[in-house]
Amino acid sequence: MAKKLGKSYHMVNPYAQNKRQPNLETLFEISKTLKVEVKT
Repeated sequence: MAKKLGKSYHMVNPYAQNKRQPNLETLFEISKTLKVEVKT
């Protein structure tokens, strides 16, 4: 995931562990990578 987002493992890992929330831009990049919709 980190490689696909162009970010380091250390930046993305806290998102997976729910220790940090991504900003909206990153959230949309993640949703595009996972092919899921972002619900607001």
